[in-house]
Amino acid sequence: MAKSIKVAEISQDSILYLAHPIRTKRKAKDRSGRDVWKKMVDLHISGPIDVGAECTNSPRRGAKIIDFSKIVQAMMKGTKNDPAGWFFAPFLSGFHKADFTEATIQLVNR
Repeated sequence: MAKSIKVAEISQDSILYLAHPIRTKRKAKDRSGRDVWKKMVDLHISGPIDVGAECTNSPRRGAKIIDFSKIVQAMMKGTKNDPAGWFFAPFLSGFHKADFTEATIQLVNR
């Protein structure tokens, strides 16, 4: 599980999954044996994000390019945010306009 993905490593046949913690309430037994609701931390795994089908543009006939802003939007839809305060958002960062090879998409907790 990586906290960031290098944009240069994503190809058109990639399938991405997001995994991040989320707070939930579950029934559990307390010391006296009664059922109580306790706050716990679970792992949320998003549905698959198919880069080739969902995140490509066709500016010309036959040519396909990966649209990284669409990848960020698809990742935003795949996160499950917690109303109690955990908010996860992907950001495209760490690049210069002339050199896009060092760009990363990071899942940041706000």
